[in-house]
Formats: sequence, C-alpha cells, structure tokens
Amino acid sequence: MSIFKLMKWLAYFIVFSSWLSWGQTDRSLAKASYDEVGLTDDLVYDASGRLYTGVVQKKKKNGQLIYEDYVTNGIIDSTLQYYLGKDHDKPYAKYLYNPKKPFYYSKIVQYESTGAISQVEYYDDDSKKRLLEIYDQGRLTYSCEYKGKKRHGKEFCITKACDTTVVYYVDGKKQR
Repeated sequence: MSIFKLMKWLAYFIVFSSWLSWGQTDRSLAKASYDEVGLTDDLVYDASGRLYTGVVQKKKKNGQLIYEDYVTNGIIDSTLQYYLGKDHDKPYAKYLYNPKKPFYYSKIVQYESTGAISQVEYYDDDSKKRLLEIYDQGRLTYSCEYKGKKRHGKEFCITKACDTTVVYYVDGKKQR
C-alpha cells in the first residue's frame, strides 16, 4: 500500500470517527453556566457539592456562546470552542483531554467555518505534540511527526499540484 493511500485512509478514518462522536452531543446532558458550578482541585462540582456531569457553557454578555466544556463525574473530557462574530454558531476547535491527567491535551481538532476539519494535533500522555496533520477542504495535505517541539520522524506533504514529498527528521534535524 502506498503512503498516499495509507494517509488518505487515515484521513477518512479520522473524519468519520469525528463525525460519529459529533453526533453524540449534549441533547440528554444537563447544561449549566460557570456561575452555577464550581471548580476545585481540577474537578467540577454542582451547587450541592456533588461531582458534576453535563455541559458547562461560557457565554458573552450578549448571550453568544464562546465555549462548552463536556464534563463526566467532575472531569472535563473535552472543550468545544466556537467562532466569534457572524459564524458564532459554528465550532472553531475541539480540545480532547487525557482521561488519566485532567487538563493535559490528547488531541486538538480545528475546523474551518464550513465545518470541515482544517488541522488535527495529537499529543502523548505528557501533553507533548507527537503528530500534526493539516487538511485542505477535508483532504490531508500535510503530516509531520514530532517529539516534543521538534520534528522527529516522517514529514509528508502534498502540494496543490499533487506533488508528494516525504522528508525524515531526527531530533529536529533533516536527514538525507
């Protein structure tokens, strides 16, 4: 299997799995604002002091939704941030947190205003970047492996003319 077919399959898998999880939204979850819940020791509690499960929303004074935190048993699982301005009802980014370490990223997905995925960043258990993928209208055009802040592994790029380049890095240094 060629690298292009593998990356294309991976992109379809990510988009499909994001689509499936997107359908499981907050219809049955309780909604609250940050004025109604409390945050203590990285855990979210409701007004009665129990661990909160549901959606916590942050809104501007005019009622425009800024972001939503999805909480399970007091732990924030993910955050959905919305565009500001005229596209305020469309998601800008979804932050998924490591279930073992609250507030440590496991994945960040950024969206275009059309709803298509524009960028996905994957993180290891210590919230250090390990993979970056960039999409153009839903098509994977760039992928690079990381070790912390340095490129480490394969960098894959498809240009607008459909030329494919693959470059390898070790600790941030380009290999020949």
